[in-house]
Amino acid sequence: MHQNEVIIVGAGLAGLYAAMTLTKKGIPYLLLEANEYIGGRILGSPVTTLENEHYDLGPTWIFPHHQRIQKLIQTLNLKMFQQYIHGDALFQRSGSASTERFSGAGAMELFRIERGTYALIDALSKRIDKNSLHTSHTVNSIKLQDGVWHLEVKAREYLKSFTAKHIVLALPPRMIATHLTIEHWASPSLIHAMKTCQTWMSGQAKFLASYEQPFWRERGLSGQAFSQVGPMIEMHDASIEEDSNYALFGFIGWPLSKRKQFSADSLKQHCIEQLAWFYGDIARDFEQCIIKDWALDDKVASPFDINETSQHPNFQHQRFTDELDNLNLYLAGSEFAQADPGYLEGAIDAVDLSLNKLLLQL
Repeated sequence: MHQNEVIIVGAGLAGLYAAMTLTKKGIPYLLLEANEYIGGRILGSPVTTLENEHYDLGPTWIFPHHQRIQKLIQTLNLKMFQQYIHGDALFQRSGSASTERFSGAGAMELFRIERGTYALIDALSKRIDKNSLHTSHTVNSIKLQDGVWHLEVKAREYLKSFTAKHIVLALPPRMIATHLTIEHWASPSLIHAMKTCQTWMSGQAKFLASYEQPFWRERGLSGQAFSQVGPMIEMHDASIEEDSNYALFGFIGWPLSKRKQFSADSLKQHCIEQLAWFYGDIARDFEQCIIKDWALDDKVASPFDINETSQHPNFQHQRFTDELDNLNLYLAGSEFAQADPGYLEGAIDAVDLSLNKLLLQL
């Protein structure tokens, strides 16, 4: 039996940021992650020719009003750049034999992190206690007994038990409801709220192709394209620096039921052919192409998520303040944020709210 003052479950952005904050305060903790890797939905595909640079397969954009995440980026000595939006956009109309070109599609100001969003995870991992981080540790059960949390954890082929006075759940609501035996410790109303709050990004699939040169920019195009046909319905420039590591990415609009009719290689080929329809044969000369279907990731998507229309999470946290305080349980996933839930900004907001309460107890 391993006894701890604080256990954090989930080593995505929220869990790592919580761990860094506790490290700074000199408060011991244990950070448990089910996957072999850290980062959660911040997933990157390594640039083949460079170290520590990744194309984004998860969240990408930061809005100007997202001040908390921008402050964290500055603290971690990372840099941002503006999403490339210069030039015209393209449109693929259903039944049309040619593309339509139009201007003015890229008016919204968005920011990206240099070297890819995964640089955020890499920087955070360097600022936590490595001995306190345990990957491939899947929490199968949590129960509260006599004011102490008991966790049953599968660590590869072994079973382990941990206890903690305080537990920080840096996971989406539906993942908590699906994997963490919520019926043992939550009220019916809290269980209902967890199960009905959609996991942000969970039903989406993203395609990315990288290129040696930004041929779209050379033609006065922004990389933005929109389609009524598919498989991709919305595409953007995905280069991870202002003037290098060029790429295009798109959100696949076909529902999961249709995506599952194709092998990964076949679906990739359909996406490449769509880019070739927009840009010509040069789009087939890619360096690498990747698909990440988040709906197939059981650490992210529940059966409810993958069959719903995408919507912003809206968890009414204040309804459960007394219950959570009495449990010494803190909800720190991005969906629990009061501001910008689901976004990177939301993860920082949710952790700050949770740790403000936790630190008072400690």
